[in-house]
Amino acid sequence: MSPRSNARGGGSHDSLQSRRGSYTDNQSQQQERILWDEKAVRELLKKPHRFRFRDPLHAYDLERRGGLPMFYYLWESCPLTAAQRELLDLLRQYPARSVAFYRCALHIGKSAYHERLRLLCERLAEHLNNADQLDTGESACCYQGLPAPPTSLIGREEEIAAICALMSRPDVRLLTLSGPAGSGKTRLSIEVASRILPSFPDGVYFVTLASINDPALVEKAIAEALRIDYAGEAQTLQWIKDYVRTRTLLLVIDNFEHLLSASCIVSDLLAVASRLKILATSREILRLSGEHEFPVPPLSLPHQSELCRIPFEALCKYDALRLFEVRAKAINANFQLTPDNVPDVAAICARLDGLPLAIELAAARCRVLTPRELLPLLDDQLAVLEGRSLDVPGRQQSLREAIDWSYRLLLPSEQRLFACLAVFAGGCTLPAAQAVCAGADDMDFAILEGLTSLIEKSLLSREIDPDGTPRFRMLETIRKYAHEHLAAFDDREDVYRRFAGHYLQLVEQAAQARGDDSWNGWLNRLEGEYDNVLAALAWAIDQGDAQMALRFVEALRPCWQERSHLGERWQRTAAARFAA
Repeated sequence: MSPRSNARGGGSHDSLQSRRGSYTDNQSQQQERILWDEKAVRELLKKPHRFRFRDPLHAYDLERRGGLPMFYYLWESCPLTAAQRELLDLLRQYPARSVAFYRCALHIGKSAYHERLRLLCERLAEHLNNADQLDTGESACCYQGLPAPPTSLIGREEEIAAICALMSRPDVRLLTLSGPAGSGKTRLSIEVASRILPSFPDGVYFVTLASINDPALVEKAIAEALRIDYAGEAQTLQWIKDYVRTRTLLLVIDNFEHLLSASCIVSDLLAVASRLKILATSREILRLSGEHEFPVPPLSLPHQSELCRIPFEALCKYDALRLFEVRAKAINANFQLTPDNVPDVAAICARLDGLPLAIELAAARCRVLTPRELLPLLDDQLAVLEGRSLDVPGRQQSLREAIDWSYRLLLPSEQRLFACLAVFAGGCTLPAAQAVCAGADDMDFAILEGLTSLIEKSLLSREIDPDGTPRFRMLETIRKYAHEHLAAFDDREDVYRRFAGHYLQLVEQAAQARGDDSWNGWLNRLEGEYDNVLAALAWAIDQGDAQMALRFVEALRPCWQERSHLGERWQRTAAARFAA
């Protein structure tokens, strides 16, 4: 037997078919021409997830063409004025709101709003009626199974363009979007799939693995996404192979990181289907031949030291700040970025490393808090960033749950290394990690392999220092989580003592080089490690280890004399600690 497509969607579609009556009977051998008008488009925009039209043919046409996402895709190419585009974006982001809400957001009067809405709907209807290439049912499959996100995507245009370019290359058949918890991999994959769907005439299908814990069920999930009827589990993979073998389609497989033992299914499918492409999202790469990786970066942020020099209008264009404003306005219609609150919003986004999930959870607090009130609470951000949405998975309800999902996938030795790395306030080099993290219990554990694994699992990043030395760094949100686990270690004080001892040795070696040709190089190295040096000195003071603290200060004195800004920074740090 060969696989067959399972036409789902049931009653609503059958109902519409029957209500078409004689209209269908008279034109059963040809595709009907269904025209849209301003009123029908207005109905759709008013309640986009409840397709109730005066004329059932419009509901049928919407379903036949691939649903609401296909209409949004079409409207992206519709020539609109800037004012019309602004209104369309607002209606998409906040459907089913009051006229007063839209007027307030657009800063226009009632009559001006209704006129703008009328012109917009007329233009969109005309564009739908002229889209002859999509008037057959063939394009509907392009969106089967591709979810319609409840919110709009903010920014990410550079990433979308880069991913689309990769997916257009013949040699890229498997692309994995990797990144830490909350970086927006799923949302980005949906957007990319919607942009490139014309390249896949046999469909774009979305496979979600988040709720699956058994690798043996991955085949079933793919089969269900493709709407394949299968006789039994023993034949599922073969039926999928037969289905995709001659088709040009895209599979979007979401949340693969906890089911990597089933990744061989991806290789098997790509081996038999030359026109198949797969876009995967995972916190860890799949480690398959021919796999290409695209690390999803945080949202763009202004540098904190440059805030005072950046015009307000330019600050408002950074993606992280735009996301915060849009999500805060969704729960507090009066919220908007102003010259007074934008520094606090920028500081909040920076504290959250530009992670979309963290920013959205923080913005939700604007129901009761101002950005200025919220900012100091982020010292305990894992407790503050808790969501209350009833329609999202638990791992997206809080930042802690999102990171905990990744932590549970680590081996015990990797969990220990992950926690130990929390002592580094400014990232670490390989020798520093080996000196601090390789305790007596870890003699058989290779630190380099552990660091590599944490990078592959998106819990650690690698960057290059100005002198060419690799540095391994955690996002601050992840580091706070790791620090909680380090605090539970019985030997945590030994880890901190090795950390402080390592950097004391470093600054004393630097002090001995004063007057040598290598002195300037040592100063540059100390500046690169200064966050760790200050953290080590602060630990010595907190422990009451006066001897170690005095050795730090004595060794750092020449550095502070040469580079006064470093000495001033320590004075500010010390003043803040002693004041507390």
